[in-house]
Amino acid sequence: MLDTYNDHVKGAELCAKLGSNPLLSQGAGGNYSWKSEDSLFIKASGMWLSDAQYKNIFVEVNRSNYLNELKENNFDVDLINYSQNGLKPSIETSMHALLPQKYVIHLHPIKVLSVLVQKNWKLLIQEKLKNSSIIFNLIDYHKPGKELAEAINISKNLNSSANVYFLKNHGLIVAEDEFESFKNLILKTLSLFSDGKLDEQDSYSSELKISDIPNYLHFNHPVISKLISESIFQETLEKNWRIYPDHLVFMGMRPTFSSKLSLKESEKECKPVIFFEASNGCYISKNHTKAQLAQLRCYFDVLFSIDDYSTIESLSENDSLDLFNWDAEKYRLSVQR
Repeated sequence: MLDTYNDHVKGAELCAKLGSNPLLSQGAGGNYSWKSEDSLFIKASGMWLSDAQYKNIFVEVNRSNYLNELKENNFDVDLINYSQNGLKPSIETSMHALLPQKYVIHLHPIKVLSVLVQKNWKLLIQEKLKNSSIIFNLIDYHKPGKELAEAINISKNLNSSANVYFLKNHGLIVAEDEFESFKNLILKTLSLFSDGKLDEQDSYSSELKISDIPNYLHFNHPVISKLISESIFQETLEKNWRIYPDHLVFMGMRPTFSSKLSLKESEKECKPVIFFEASNGCYISKNHTKAQLAQLRCYFDVLFSIDDYSTIESLSENDSLDLFNWDAEKYRLSVQR
């Protein structure tokens, strides 16, 4: 019992630290777990890592029962059956349960994402880690949840020594049995992607300003100004919109481009939370959620970290629709703040 308490305290502190840095974690994205005897404690769906020290964000799952159900039902587990106190386990519970290490974290670091969304991502990862002792696996894109867990399980069985996983168009997984080694491995992995650009949380300026459109704020980011100055803002967003799951889920299937005039004159109640204007940038509703703002910033941070947009490989139309219409993601949206 004491070990579980200590693991909770240590884990909550780590989650709060990493989750508070938007260059590592954005809104409800990412998840963390630890194992204690036959229990798996995992972040609940829709909860924020940054809240871990002052809010109950974890759900306890009987790992043996869960793994048996995974095996019996071919990875198809109804997570609602493992809910506690109104909290539903993360969409990624299966991959956490399958990985043997005690501590597991899944993050969406900007610098890593900016590599994972590129066509030659495997070569780029291998180049960055070639002089490192880190043992890692590379996982092609799979829908979060069941499909991703299956892919990770196959990869784990082929290379059981790996404790770092890179997920195409998705994110990073780090796993370890000893907590200090776990923290060090996270930092070591992230440091390999540091290039002096966007390495500090406050190393650039993104901000909201009053706009001349009623009920909207103007969202400013350096990469937006750059793209507008080069007259490629609309073209870049339309070609490279669906680049990772959380962006698509929170921002929609396609960017909405509109004119100021049409929004001023419109009497319709159904207006977009976020829209773009080719020569004036990005506008966000005053009624936006913190999650929407976090994902908007994340998207432009990723673009800011890529020099050549022709290297980007977006999610397919089918993969995108599969995510956008998924009940599990609709649930996560419903509990956002």
